[in-house]
Amino acid sequence: MAAGTFDLIHPGHVMFLREAKRLAGPGGELVVIVARDETVKKFKGREPVLSEEERLRIVSSLKPVDRAILGDLEDLLSPIIRERPDVLVLGYDQWPDEERLREELTRRGLECEVVRLPKFECLHPSSTSIIERIVKIFCGRE
Repeated sequence: MAAGTFDLIHPGHVMFLREAKRLAGPGGELVVIVARDETVKKFKGREPVLSEEERLRIVSSLKPVDRAILGDLEDLLSPIIRERPDVLVLGYDQWPDEERLREELTRRGLECEVVRLPKFECLHPSSTSIIERIVKIFCGRE
C-alpha cells in the first residue's frame, strides 16, 4: 500500500509507485490511497490543482497501481486498517515517523512492514516544481 496527494503526476510519482509495486512481491497487489481535497489543504496549506476524483481516476490508470481508493476525512489510518496491507510504503517527504506509525498500527491490530523510500532523482521531483516551471514559462515570473 502507498498513499499520497498525486496532484500533478511527475516522474517521482511513477518511480515511487513502481518501487511500491515491486515491494508488493510477485503477484502482489498495490493499493494506493489518494488524499482527499480537505486533507491536502490541511497538510500542504493549499488546494490541490486537480480534484480528488480527477486524481483518483489518474492514479487508478497507472500501470503499477492495481487499485486506488480515496483517503478518509476523519481518520487517515482507517483505510490502512481496513485494507490490511503487508507493506506500507512511504515517500521520502511524507509526514509520518515510521516507528510511531508502526506503533499506532500495531495498537489498532495491524502488524505490517513500514518502508520509507528515498527521494528519486528527476528534473521535476514534485508537483510544486512543475507549477513553478509553468509559472516561469507562461507568466514570465520566477
